[in-house]
Amino acid sequence: MSAHTSALAGHPGQPGQQAQPAQPGYQRLLAMRSILDLPFAHAFTLDPQLVIDISGVARLSELNAKNAVTIDSLRSLAHTNTQDFYAIDDAAEALGTALRMAISSRQLLWFSSLPESDVEKVRGILGGDIVHVVGEALAVDKLDDDVLELPDHLKQTGEPLVPIAVSPTELVQTWAHGTHEQQKLLAYLMDSTNTLLMQQKNLQALRKVGTKLIERNPVWRLLYNPKVLAYLVVMVYSSLRALPVVFVPGFHGNVWVLWTIDIITAIPYTWGIVEMITGRSFGRRMLGLLVTLVTFVSPYVYFWANGRDYPVWVTIFVIALIVSACAVEYVRWLRDRVIYTVLRQPPSARC
Repeated sequence: MSAHTSALAGHPGQPGQQAQPAQPGYQRLLAMRSILDLPFAHAFTLDPQLVIDISGVARLSELNAKNAVTIDSLRSLAHTNTQDFYAIDDAAEALGTALRMAISSRQLLWFSSLPESDVEKVRGILGGDIVHVVGEALAVDKLDDDVLELPDHLKQTGEPLVPIAVSPTELVQTWAHGTHEQQKLLAYLMDSTNTLLMQQKNLQALRKVGTKLIERNPVWRLLYNPKVLAYLVVMVYSSLRALPVVFVPGFHGNVWVLWTIDIITAIPYTWGIVEMITGRSFGRRMLGLLVTLVTFVSPYVYFWANGRDYPVWVTIFVIALIVSACAVEYVRWLRDRVIYTVLRQPPSARC
């Protein structure tokens, strides 16, 4: 397997070494397409709550290998100084390349690892509130090369490595409201960034500092917004739920009345679905689940009140839909638990 093999799947290691035991199949299934696809997530013991707070997500399961990435070029910031950096040296150019990619593709989190003595140097360049230590330092001789490879010069220093995390959005927002030098550098580094997928708050911040952007049509930006797409899909589905009732034997009510109930409940139903999945707290997700169940069941209350002798499959289908809404939250809870547990494990415990 490659270096991207996770601790969930296990890896064979070097010849003569004992293979890493695979975790239960259901855990691998639950953790698919998550932050655990990153080798970095298995190289260090990380604090899951800090990862959530810095990235701005509601739950760990929202992070994956597309919106959370490892940026090794952050290490170069420790080998420059403020004067050279703001004069746009190689370290600044490397940062700009990574930042343009991050903001134009909605990356939420950068990971990197630094020698202990370099952490404050990087903070001095980017800002003390931007560079976050998210786990325990690890001696370089304890780092598994099959999981995360290091440049030879880092191995030779023998200095423990510290896992850090940076939010690209926090960096943009801080610099956009920071010093004149930070604003000027930000405008330069973000020149010609595509705005199609860019978050609105980042777009406003970059416009504020006078960045020359590749502006995209607001309608296209709206259609490429993941949350807007989710609302549209659920709205269309909830607006059309009444149509199959026309073909159900035993229904004697008015299809137009049922369809009106569908339309009225479509907006709260859509809100409930989205909140149930992406709510920033357990309470909001539970509220979303409750709203989803109430608005989902409402049309079927009329459906049952105005019909008789329904086929058994109709009852089974409706019950299955209600149960599945509850199952979604439970499965996501299990997924979060698996990811949380793996991130908290010491690397030695995964071998």
